[in-house]
Amino acid sequence: MTNTHTYMPNQSDWLYNDRGIIKWFGFFMSDHTEKMNQDERQYSPIDQQPIQQDSMTVSMLLHFAISTTNVATITITSVNTDKQHLTYQGEIDEIDLTSVTIINNFVPTKISLDQIMNVSVENW
Repeated sequence: MTNTHTYMPNQSDWLYNDRGIIKWFGFFMSDHTEKMNQDERQYSPIDQQPIQQDSMTVSMLLHFAISTTNVATITITSVNTDKQHLTYQGEIDEIDLTSVTIINNFVPTKISLDQIMNVSVENW
């Protein structure tokens, strides 16, 4: 019986380790990241605004956050120069009839309850 498989590729063909697409991943990743950042900047911040919560929901979430010492994120009605609502994140320290005090990096910030638009609590 004779061997019908006589094809033998060139030694350089099977010794060369072509990295193919792998060598281009760094280029693609930087371009992809740039495009994603550009797309993110194109969307209007107004489209991403949080919903307005009623005062009962805000009060309930603030009391939950203070009783469990969970981190809370408070969004207020004031907007910055980019037309995004200002947010504060930290632990709720104190709640009184007109304001709430939130602490972030040992810096307390007092926020009027009338200004609060939305409250979210981690691990809720």
